[in-house]
Amino acid sequence: MNEDGMVGAGWHVEGKNQGGATLGKLATVWDGEVCGVRGALEDAPSNANVLILSDSQAAIAAVKKAGRTGKARTNDLKLVLRDIKERQARLGPNAVSFRWVKAHNELFGNKEADRLAKMATQLYPEDPQITEGGLKQAWRKMREKERRVKGAGMGRVVR
Repeated sequence: MNEDGMVGAGWHVEGKNQGGATLGKLATVWDGEVCGVRGALEDAPSNANVLILSDSQAAIAAVKKAGRTGKARTNDLKLVLRDIKERQARLGPNAVSFRWVKAHNELFGNKEADRLAKMATQLYPEDPQITEGGLKQAWRKMREKERRVKGAGMGRVVR
């Protein structure tokens, strides 16, 4: 997320592809991480097992939980689950693996994904995402702004 609140996603597939996506201002950093996983899965070779390295433990946990429960709350998460199931049907239960990597490390793919995500925040989204988390985040910011107005949130104002 940049200073204007724009969220971006980035991914790097070793030896093949890389990409980025702009999600907009009504998405969260978590949404950007899951979108990056989706992009990596879509760009990865379809006939090989895939190892997804992510610096977001929350995104990895969400994908694993959604896989267990069958419940995905965002469109990107639904697409990730669909892709994993299709790969598992073709290649077996170990077709997709996830590993956490420390953020801002010297791992080339991680640095590339971060760079592409930052670049994506500078673009205007063609199809902005509006997510539940993004709406809650926007609502919180609006309420905080209202509270900074003199007298707001301090009880009744007597005239």
